[in-house]
Amino acid sequence: MNVTVFPNLLASADNNNPYIQDFIQSLNQTENIKVINAPHKNPLKSLLYPKNQGDCFIFHWIETTPERPHGILQTITAILLIIYLRLIGKKIVWFLHNKEPHSPRYYKLEKGMMRFMAHISHLIITHSKEGIKVVQELTPKAVHKTVFMHHPTKNRMGIITPNPVKKYQLLIWGSISKYKGVLEFVRFVEEHPFKQPVSIMMIGKCGSSELAESITQHLPENITWLKESPSFDELKSYIDAAQFVLIPYLSGSVLSSGLLMDSLSYGAKVIGPDTGSFKDYASEKQLGVYVFNDLSEIESIIENAQNDKKEFDYPDFLNRNNWEAFAKQLIELINKKLN
Repeated sequence: MNVTVFPNLLASADNNNPYIQDFIQSLNQTENIKVINAPHKNPLKSLLYPKNQGDCFIFHWIETTPERPHGILQTITAILLIIYLRLIGKKIVWFLHNKEPHSPRYYKLEKGMMRFMAHISHLIITHSKEGIKVVQELTPKAVHKTVFMHHPTKNRMGIITPNPVKKYQLLIWGSISKYKGVLEFVRFVEEHPFKQPVSIMMIGKCGSSELAESITQHLPENITWLKESPSFDELKSYIDAAQFVLIPYLSGSVLSSGLLMDSLSYGAKVIGPDTGSFKDYASEKQLGVYVFNDLSEIESIIENAQNDKKEFDYPDFLNRNNWEAFAKQLIELINKKLN
């Protein structure tokens, strides 16, 4: 089966997402499957060429098209193209990654695109069980074609360092943007200092100078911010040195999280909001995922976990939900649902 994947960006393009590269690679390594559209600086434009049109089209984040250059024109083009693809018998698969648009400027348009995709797609995949409820709210008639699949991950644990020295209680890592809740967390710590000393390492670049300035203004002494993008090898040393990875995402729009899965891939214990895949994995006995409804609960999570003697089985979970297994399950599902 020939498959077209959106967005397939050039490696040097802005907003290049490792999820997409891993997604395409895993499909190409699956028997009888070939992704036929090559990377392009404008991934929507590349779909207009007949040679890039496979039997099945898989769309990720298509609803964010209004945020791209000439976004309104591209959005109209995307809608007309997808309607055309349906009419000529192509199969449409949509991955629902967020429960709400992140962009306040194009919120209504992006929400409309989500409803459009929920309606017109043959199959909807979500990496969070809560995603099924989101589809229900978008259009109840689409629930029957919505399937939950674990977010694929990797096993990066390698040789486990016995009893590593914990330099920090909390590690916040990854690129920083508004919906990730870093500013809100920093302000909270500034206004409500922890009762016991808590050392926090924050590592990641911020794309907004305004947001970066606001974070810096409120940064308490116990938070160290390295404005760097660590390699995965460097990241392992930071995770080994932290008691927890903290992911303070705002719960309003997040369903699944690649940052969560990457953290788990190193065997990290994770603290995150009680929503989406964080909530799913908090009940997963093989993993150490802890959730909060309010930032004030983080301190008690740290304290309680010190006495937590639970044993986890990260390698089994990571190996069962790796990219190879995910690609095979996805193709089996597409063949079952769409043929």
